Formats: sequence, structure tokens, C-alpha cells
Amino acid sequence: MLLNLGTKIDQSLLAQGIKYQILFSFKQDSSKQIFKALRKDKQTGIQQEVLLKIFLEEKESYKEEFESLSQVVSPYCVRLFGFENFGLNKALILEYIKGVSLFQLIENFSLSPGEIQHILNFIYKGLVDLNKQGLCHGDLSLDNVLIDEQAHIKLIDFGKANYEKEIQGTPPFLAPEIFKGSRANFLSDLYSLGVIEHLLHTPYPLSSLKDMKVDDFESPSPLLSSDPAKRFFPYDIENSTSVEEDLKSLSYKVKDLLSFIDSRRCPTLKNPYPKTSAFAAFTKKMVLLLILVVAGTASSQPYLSSYGWLEIYTHEWFMVRVGEVESYTPLTIPLKSGWHFLYWQNRTSQGMKKIFVSREKTLFLNDKNFFDKKALSDELE
Repeated sequence: MLLNLGTKIDQSLLAQGIKYQILFSFKQDSSKQIFKALRKDKQTGIQQEVLLKIFLEEKESYKEEFESLSQVVSPYCVRLFGFENFGLNKALILEYIKGVSLFQLIENFSLSPGEIQHILNFIYKGLVDLNKQGLCHGDLSLDNVLIDEQAHIKLIDFGKANYEKEIQGTPPFLAPEIFKGSRANFLSDLYSLGVIEHLLHTPYPLSSLKDMKVDDFESPSPLLSSDPAKRFFPYDIENSTSVEEDLKSLSYKVKDLLSFIDSRRCPTLKNPYPKTSAFAAFTKKMVLLLILVVAGTASSQPYLSSYGWLEIYTHEWFMVRVGEVESYTPLTIPLKSGWHFLYWQNRTSQGMKKIFVSREKTLFLNDKNFFDKKALSDELE
């Protein structure tokens, strides 16, 4: 039975004189609940944000997971602080990372070659640190790599493959030999890293990841070799350094996403910018059209013939304001025909455009209209 803690900030748990104030729930199922919590020591007054993983079933895997995680000492892997007993429920106390997943990042931003290399280098360093301690990740994927506000890379959700016999992992990131019964290890982790490298360099509809197969990866990367013995990381880690501009840019992107999540009071780190399908865009348009029809009928004015549409689709999010309307991209809004001033901004840039919306027509804006220097100075119609 799940603990009925909800997401209210005033809920708390007590364990060995330490108070854990529940901030919100990240994930729950029949076997565990994961919370962001504020850990308070009554004697010292010290407070710390942590991740609280509460096991709802008595399993031997709790002990094995704790022993596995306690061996890991790496700046590139989430840290285990300890464990607690909440009545009959056992819990792991983990480092809380204020960041976004790699999936979220590439779903919403394009990455420069330097940013990609920084990410790959530090994922690899994390895998090496695990391997030095006789462990592997076993479930490396876009969702299990976090990037914080300083562009630090952290691996999460690792370790299960070290003690559970069943196949662990997420297709299509699993190495081919895993499906044939081999146990996960450092070389199978390298294959997973190769899939991540491929996805970072080759744009792919992330919503279709679960349908990808091994044959879909046409890459010469040695990380994706079908022979585990031939896999290796092809970049010079010892002599490579991250360029400051790449780190700044990556940091800004993470902060943008976190800012948006906070502004929407989103309780989890799920993707805050779902891509709009053609059907969803059409449905949204029809709803707005119906509103205009009702408004026009109520006031006996020819609203339909005097309005047009503004649609904006950009790879990076922008806050957009036109008249009294303020929203985030992607967006579809009705505007009265004529000239309008469009104000836009994100963390790294801002500007203003004069746009003309024609009657019963749609003005489409995309990345070019916000990033191309010539397009920035153009009046749009």
C-alpha cells in the first residue's frame, strides 16, 4: 500500500531524531515511492534537500541496492547519504540533484558539438568510476543522465544490474548481447553510451525511441560495435577540456528549463515542452475558433472575418507577448488582423518584432525568425 503523503510541503516523517519534510513526489509504484524532501537535524539546525526512496515491500534487494550504492564514490554519480527506517518501511537517502535529464535537454534544445562532447566525456568518466569499483550502470539512457545548473553531469538509477538476475535496462539502449542472456557490464554500458552519442549527433523523434532497433543505428562509432571486445571510447579524455563558452551555454539551457518548471509549479522533472502534434494543433485551433464564434455571436460583430492566427514553433522556448497575451512557445493564438508588436525573450536573448496578421490567414514563425540576424530586423507579414 502506498504511503499517503501527497505533495504538500507541511508533511513530514521522523527517523532517529531527523525530520524529513516532504516537498513533493517524483515517482511511485507498488514497490517504492520517491520524494524530494528537506532533511532537518533538530539538534544542529542543519537543513539539506535530499531524495527519499522509500521501499514499500520487504525485499532483500533493499540491502543489496544499499551495499551496491555505498561502494560508489564518484563526482559523476549520485551519492548515497545513508538509510532510514520509517516504521516498517526502509528508505535510502540520496543526493538531490537540481537539474534536468538529458532527454529533456535534447527534446527542447539543440546542442553544439562542444556541449555534446562535454556530456559524453563525463558520462564516460562516471562509467569508468563505477567499473573501478567492480560495478556497472546497467540501465544507461537519456533519462538516467542528469545535468545540473553548473553543467555538471550525474548518473542516476544505476546498480540494479549488479545484483538482479533479470534483464535490466531500457530499449533501445541495451547492448545486443544482453538480449542473448549476458550479464550487464562495463562493455554493455559503452554500447548504451554509443546509442546516446548517436542520438545527440543524429536528431531522432524521441517519442519513437521505444520502437528503435539495433539495426537503426548506422554509425561507425566503436562504441556501437556488435563485438563487445571491440568497444572503446574514441575520444582523448586526458587531454580534453570543456570550453567555457560551451559550459555557459549548457548551464543557461538547464536554468531555462528549471525556470520554466518552477514557473509552472511542475512537481516532477518531466518534459515541460511537449511537442505539439498536427492533430493537437488543429484541435487547439478549433477550440479557439469556437470561442471567437461565441464571442462574435454574443456581441453581433463580425469577429471571424476580422481575425487571423499567429503560430510559433521554435526549438528553444521563448516567452512571447503580443498585446495582452503572454505565453510560451510553441503557441497558436488568434489575433485581430493588422499590425502588432511581438515581444520575446529567454534567458540568453530578447527582442521585439513588428508583425502583420492578415484576415483569416496564419502567420507562421520559427527558429529563423528569432535567430537569423537579417530576419530579426525584418517586419513580418
